Amino acid sequence: MASATKRIILSSGWQKIAQAEGREAMALIDAYGSVQLAVADGEPPRGDVTSGHSLNGSMMWPVKGAEIIWARGAGVAVSVTLLKVVPEFATLDSAALKVATASAQAVATAAAGAAATADAKAVTADNKATAADAKATEAQQVQARRDFARWYLTDYLHPDDMMAALEGDIAGQNEVRVSDAIRLMHDDMLLWSAQSGGRQSIAIYPCLRLAVCKEAFSETACQALWDMDGATYGANRFSFRFDSTEFRIKNWLAVASIRTSGYWAHHGITYPVPEVFFRWEQSGGNAYLSSIEGGWSIVGSGSWTEPVAVKLYNMQHLRIAGLHVRGLRNISLMMENVVNSDFDDVNLFNTGWQPTEFGGTLGHMPAAVRFSNVGSVVTSTQAVFDAQHVGKLFCLSQAGQVDRDLRLNFWAEIASVDSPTQITLAEAPSVNVTDQTGSFEALRASTSGTTWTLSAPVGQSLVGRFVTLGFARFPGAAMTNLGTLTTTVIAHSGDTITVADAPASDVTNALLALAPQLHVDRLVHAPGVSRTDNVGFTNLRCEGTGYANVAVIPALLGNCSAIEITNAKFHGTGNGSNNYGGTATCLFLGTADGFSFSGWLEQCGNSPRYGAVAVAGNRVRADFYGKLTPYGDGSRSAMTYVDPPAGSTEVQIRWGMVHPSGTFPRASQAAHRFGPNGSPEMVVSIASPPRPTTGAPILTPTRLGEVTATSLRGDAVTQGQTTGSAQVTYPRAMAVGFGGNTGDVNPEAVTDLDAIVGRWRAVRIASGPGGDGYVIEAKRQVGNTCIQVGWRIQFNQPPRLIMRHNNNTGGAWGDWYYLDGTLLTP
Repeated sequence: MASATKRIILSSGWQKIAQAEGREAMALIDAYGSVQLAVADGEPPRGDVTSGHSLNGSMMWPVKGAEIIWARGAGVAVSVTLLKVVPEFATLDSAALKVATASAQAVATAAAGAAATADAKAVTADNKATAADAKATEAQQVQARRDFARWYLTDYLHPDDMMAALEGDIAGQNEVRVSDAIRLMHDDMLLWSAQSGGRQSIAIYPCLRLAVCKEAFSETACQALWDMDGATYGANRFSFRFDSTEFRIKNWLAVASIRTSGYWAHHGITYPVPEVFFRWEQSGGNAYLSSIEGGWSIVGSGSWTEPVAVKLYNMQHLRIAGLHVRGLRNISLMMENVVNSDFDDVNLFNTGWQPTEFGGTLGHMPAAVRFSNVGSVVTSTQAVFDAQHVGKLFCLSQAGQVDRDLRLNFWAEIASVDSPTQITLAEAPSVNVTDQTGSFEALRASTSGTTWTLSAPVGQSLVGRFVTLGFARFPGAAMTNLGTLTTTVIAHSGDTITVADAPASDVTNALLALAPQLHVDRLVHAPGVSRTDNVGFTNLRCEGTGYANVAVIPALLGNCSAIEITNAKFHGTGNGSNNYGGTATCLFLGTADGFSFSGWLEQCGNSPRYGAVAVAGNRVRADFYGKLTPYGDGSRSAMTYVDPPAGSTEVQIRWGMVHPSGTFPRASQAAHRFGPNGSPEMVVSIASPPRPTTGAPILTPTRLGEVTATSLRGDAVTQGQTTGSAQVTYPRAMAVGFGGNTGDVNPEAVTDLDAIVGRWRAVRIASGPGGDGYVIEAKRQVGNTCIQVGWRIQFNQPPRLIMRHNNNTGGAWGDWYYLDGTLLTP
C-alpha cells in the first residue's frame, strides 16, 4: 500500500522529498515543471554537484536503507508517494509501466546471479526480487492510471482513513487528512492539465462516506483553473465520477475566508467571502467541466457555520446528475452564468435557512413552544414575546376559516405585547385553538447604501454569508430590469448589516433571502458576464422540510433566461413546526426571460405578504403548469405576487397551476396579488397566447370551439357605441349597457341625425324634429340603408313616435312621419 502522498514546492537549493528510513521502497515522483533529482545517504548532495537527474513529468525511483531523495527547482511543485505494501493484481501496459518493470527485472536478475555463485545468498536475493517486483507492480498501477489521465482518490487517502471509511465510520476518520487528500488529488489533476492544451482528465471517487472540513479545491487548484484561457486550453476537459460517494461535513473550519486565488483575487475582493465545498470558477466561459455524475451527496451536521455546498461560475455544456444535498444550513446549489447545461436528479433536502421577524439568535422561535387563544388573546407555553414584536404579523396555525378538512392558518397584526407569554392580535381568529404551532413572517430589510436595517435583529453572525435583496434594482444602468441584488455581508451587529454592494436605489421593507436551496443569480463583480441561460432541470426537488423548526425559500432565480424545469417539486416549510412563515415564497423570480415550470409547489401558502411564486424583475416571461398544495393554507395567501420595477412592460406570467381548494380565495387571500408596480395584465391563463410586452399585439389567431365564460374584457370588447364593422377588420363585442338597449348606460348624445347611418344603434338628441328631445334608434337594413325610429319623451306629456328612412335617390333621408302615415310638420 502507498503512504500518503506529499506535495512540495521546491526552492533553488537541494531539498529532501523522500527517504527510505531503513526499508526498501519505491518512490513515485510527479514533477509539474523542470526539476533535478539526486540520491544521497543522509546528507544533501555536495555543493560541487552542479546537476542531478533531470525530470519534467513522472518517474519511479527505488530507495533503501539510509537513502534520501533530494530535489531542487525554484517554485516547481512535486508530488511524492512512497510505495511500501504489495497488492496482488495485474498491471497495465504503459510507458511508465515498462520503466518500472525493467527496474524490477534488473533487481531480479541481480538476485539470480548472486544465487548462482552463492546458495546461501540465493534465498535473500529471491526475496528481494519478489519484493521489488511487488513494489514495482503497485507503482505501475498508480502511474498507469495517471498515464491515462485517471485520478483515483483511493491513491491519496491514508490507510487508516480508508479503513474507517469502508466501515462507514465518520468519527474514526481524520477529517483534515481526508480533506487534504481530496485537495491534493485535485491539485495534481489541474496542474497536470495546465501543462498543455487538449488534455482530458477524470477524477474517480470511491463508494465511501468521507469526513471533510475544508473546501475540495485548494487556492492552488482554483488559480490553475482560473489561469486556463480558451485560446490555449479550450479543448481541455474534466470529468468527475462518483459512486454513491458521500461527503460528510465534520468540524468545518470556517464559514468564510479571504481568497488569494481565482475569481475573487482577480476582482480584488479582500473581505471574507463564503466558503464552498465544491467550487468551480472559470475565467473563460469554456466547456472545461463536462460532467459530474454517478451519485454524490454533501451532508451537513446542522451547524450554522457550514459552507455553501456547490458553486458554479462562467461555464457551459455541463451535465450534473445525482447531486444530493441535505442537512446543510447554507445554499445548496449556486450558479452564475452557466449556459447550455443539464441537471438531472438533483435533490436538495432539509437545507438552507430563512430567518423570520421573530428575531433572537437564528430568527426562529424555539421548537417546543406552542400557542393557544381565546378570541384575539394568544398565549404561549414559553416566554417568546417582547416589545419589538408589536405591529408585526403573527400566524396562529389552524385558527382560521374551514378549508377542506383543515382550517386556514390565521395571520393578524400584533396589537400589543401584554407579557412575554401573551399577545393581543388586531383581529380575532375564527376559532379558539390550543397547543398549536405559530410563526412570524420572513425577514426583510430597508437599505441606505451598503448599510441595511433588518426588520428584526438576528444574533447569529451573518458576516461572510451571501444575501439576496429582493425587489431591488441591480446596480448599473444596463441592469435596471433585474429585481434582485446578491452580495456579501462584511459586518453585522443585531439588526444592522453592512454589505459589499449597494442597490441602484434604496428600498424599504424588501424581502431578504439568506440561504435559499437553489440560487441562480449574479454578483456585481463581473459586469460583462451574462445570465444563466438555456439550462434544463429534470427531476429537481427542493424540499424545505424534515428538519424541525427551520424555514427556507426553496428556489431563487434572480438572473436567468431559457430555463426549463420538469417533474419538479418546490416544497416550503410545513406548519407542523414553528417558523414556517420563513417560506416567504416557494419560487422567487428576478429576471427570467423564458422560464417554464412543470411540477408541484407544496407548502407554498405560508406568506401573508407575497405568494407561492414571487416576481420582482422586468423581462419575466414564465409559464407554470401543475398543482399547488398549500396544506394548510394561510388566511392571507396568494398564488402569485408581482411587483417589478416601475415602468415594467415585459412581465407576462402564464398561469396553469391548480389550487386544490374550491373556496379559494377567501378571507384575505388573493388569487394573484400585485405590488405597487404590478398590474392584473401581467398574469394570464396558461391558454393565453404569449406576447413580448404588456399590451403588445397577439400575432397568431386563437381558434376556439364553444366558449363558456363568466366575463369578457379587454380590447375585444368595445366600451363605447361607435365601433362597428366599418371601423375594424374583425368586429368586437359590445359590453352590456352600450348600444343603448341594455344596462344603465345612457344613449350617446348627438347633434346631427343625418349622420347616423350604416350602424345599428341608439342615440339621443336634445333638439330633434319639431325642436323636441328624442331618443332615436337606427335600424340598419343593408349597407347604409337605415330606418330611424324616434321616441318623444317629455315630462307629463303623452309619448310621440316618429320614423323615416333613407332608401331614396342618393341615400337622402325622407320626411318624418307619424305611425298613421301623417307627415310631421314642424
